[in-house]
Amino acid sequence: MFSKSVLKTAYMLLVLGLALVLATACKEKEKKEVAPTSEALGEPRIGGTIYTTSSNPPNFDPITTISGALQGAVSHSYDGLFKLPYGPDKPYNAMFVEPHLAKSWKMENPTTFIITLRDNIKWFNKPPMNGRQFVADDVKFSFERMMAPGSSAGAGLVDIERIEVVDPLNVRFVLKKPNSFFIYSLSYSHYQMMPREVVAQYGDLRKPETLIGTGPFILESFKPNVEFVWKKNPDYYEKDDKGRSLPYVDTIQAKIGADPATTMAMFRTGQIDTRAVNFEEKADIQKTMPQVTIRSTNHPTTAPRAFVMRTDKPPFNDVRVRQAMAMSIDHQKFLNVFYGGEGEPEGPLAGQVVEYSMRLKDRPASVQKYFKQNIPEAKKLLAEAGYPNGFKTTLAYTSGLGGTYSGGEAEVAQEFLRLIGIEAELKVIEYNTWINTYYNGINYEGMAYVMSGAVHDPYEQLYVQFYGIPSSKNRSGVADKTLDGMLDKMLAEYDEAKRKKIIDDIQVYLFEKQYWVFFPSGPAHSAIQPWLKNMGHQGGQGDAQRWLKVWTERQ
Repeated sequence: MFSKSVLKTAYMLLVLGLALVLATACKEKEKKEVAPTSEALGEPRIGGTIYTTSSNPPNFDPITTISGALQGAVSHSYDGLFKLPYGPDKPYNAMFVEPHLAKSWKMENPTTFIITLRDNIKWFNKPPMNGRQFVADDVKFSFERMMAPGSSAGAGLVDIERIEVVDPLNVRFVLKKPNSFFIYSLSYSHYQMMPREVVAQYGDLRKPETLIGTGPFILESFKPNVEFVWKKNPDYYEKDDKGRSLPYVDTIQAKIGADPATTMAMFRTGQIDTRAVNFEEKADIQKTMPQVTIRSTNHPTTAPRAFVMRTDKPPFNDVRVRQAMAMSIDHQKFLNVFYGGEGEPEGPLAGQVVEYSMRLKDRPASVQKYFKQNIPEAKKLLAEAGYPNGFKTTLAYTSGLGGTYSGGEAEVAQEFLRLIGIEAELKVIEYNTWINTYYNGINYEGMAYVMSGAVHDPYEQLYVQFYGIPSSKNRSGVADKTLDGMLDKMLAEYDEAKRKKIIDDIQVYLFEKQYWVFFPSGPAHSAIQPWLKNMGHQGGQGDAQRWLKVWTERQ
């Protein structure tokens, strides 16, 4: 680990040292969760098809919505500058990134970064791109398109001042203020590089025929509500350590729109190669399908669930109301129902962000009370806030994300509120409407039960979701100058020990203010058929990078 004197004298060495420290720490903390590496599995089998599931995207243009279905689909064909590491020997949620379309980077000063691109990246050999080289101007075009007014993809890009093309393989990012998480943030799945010529020809990228990128798979066919078929990109730049072209498989076939019972039946009959499973499905598979591999994490990993609300309006602008709501929740009951009793109360930093999230046992006594159900104290707080008999509101949720989140969790959340006199009428919102209203800014009234879309790092989860700017992810409309100052201090600090202390203080502050009222979550489980080899167990929005070094031995 670098000394403080070195950290102060060389920003570049500082950041690189930080990345190495985080990588080592992450691997140590996650070592119980990894599977054998590809070397231990033998030589990969080239070719074949992976069978999986997917969802209908609202369209194929990354700037139109922050829909996870869209991000998952376009990740097969679009690439970003950096990527999170995938594979059975990698952490579930690494706090370090790997170069992707980028070859390397350097920091000229705390607000200026130079990114050097690989010289062997080609766009798909399809009109109008016709296999031309990917260059720095493509980076500038893509980010400026994401940052343009009306884009839904630029919530984390608001602090970019400008982007400059240095030469065909070098691009400079100039920030408005320091951001010690900037390079890491460029790995997010919604920051994809998009083709200028295709936008010029079609006007946007909404149609499936516009999906022309640099990624590992080319869309062969898309039948809404039926399936995707993706074919290997023969010109993809990446190779394995023995020079073999990636991905190993020829085809990804993804069934669309099947309900959980149907996909479980498909998995049992071998029609699906891998599937996320809940605790009940996991137990049943372990009893009836011993040949299937189950991977589980040793910490909460699902995207945190929470109440978000209009904190700029009564009654939710009163901190006592929000604290009362927090004290209505029976965390263990919630875990028993939805996670088989495993897990713990979440917070603004998801448990899977293991380097920074403050676990329940480490939270100070001053905020521990907000994670224990206390109905009398909650009612007292409501009375002090002027609501001795509670109040009525609406509680929106979406029907489009599948599983218990579609309604069961919201119903339990509703019951907790009822215990303290808050009558919350449930409103079921169609998924695409939900993404562009309740989930994207504060274009709603009342409150909502949401699944946080940010499960990456302190920048995305703290700064983007709570800083007092018109971010599409500041879903509670938080405007707190004290908090803003703490968040700015976090971004400007490159000394890891000092930054960790700032992040701890921010979490405690948010536990006290309860701008989002968080529910608990539990470990994640995935089931993998015996013929699917070298499969990792990572989070994310279905990033197709997970398939690069996976192969199938299905006969």
